[in-house]
Amino acid sequence: MDRFEFFSEMPKSEAGAATFTSAYLTPVPIKKADKILDLACGPGDRAVWIARSRGCPVFACDKDERYLPIVKKRAEAGGSAQWITTVCSDYLSLPFDDKSFKVVMAENVAMETGLLRGLEAWRRLPRDDGYLSISYPGLVNKAAPAEVREPLEKRMAEPMGTMGDYQNTIRAAKFEIVHQYPLATNIWDRFYLDNMRHAWALVKNGRVEENDTVLNDILSEAKWFHNVARGRLFYHAFLLKRVD
Repeated sequence: MDRFEFFSEMPKSEAGAATFTSAYLTPVPIKKADKILDLACGPGDRAVWIARSRGCPVFACDKDERYLPIVKKRAEAGGSAQWITTVCSDYLSLPFDDKSFKVVMAENVAMETGLLRGLEAWRRLPRDDGYLSISYPGLVNKAAPAEVREPLEKRMAEPMGTMGDYQNTIRAAKFEIVHQYPLATNIWDRFYLDNMRHAWALVKNGRVEENDTVLNDILSEAKWFHNVARGRLFYHAFLLKRVD
């Protein structure tokens, strides 16, 4: 199996929650005509929720086109199909005009692209009165040993840094921080617990072999978080505006 096959039946493919997304968007006045871009939308839980709660157009974008029919199905079930547009694209070469969106939401995406590279690629997309929101994991202590960092860094484009490192990177990309908000540890915890339950259910039902490589990578990361990394990493949302 691959990560899509595992996460296609889950609400999210990375840690998060509606309460987290809502909290970092609190300062943003979103009107019904405002367009929102949700990068790495995955199965669509976040896109469907924000379209329904804000009643505005949401472009749900993922590089894996297999997610898009799932997003549409969930949008129909959630009563927000009329506001959802699905897009398949690489995250660094997006097919949108400059200044198209009130908000560009990039939860977890910079893990794949690198933080500075993502900031530079996406800064053209928010309107002059718009925002870019980046969510990203980091180290509480820069001197954290390899066992704290490596299991998650295997899926990241670059090593994790500290809060100070990220603030410097954001300034270097010519953004100002409007608002910051941490992902609660219990939400991160719950994501990994749900992954473990789903993995065990797949094996028990005979849908996946117990020695499947991707399944074991997902289980190993979940166990690492609970046994080693919990409380030694943070996951933070940064709500940003361009400094032109």
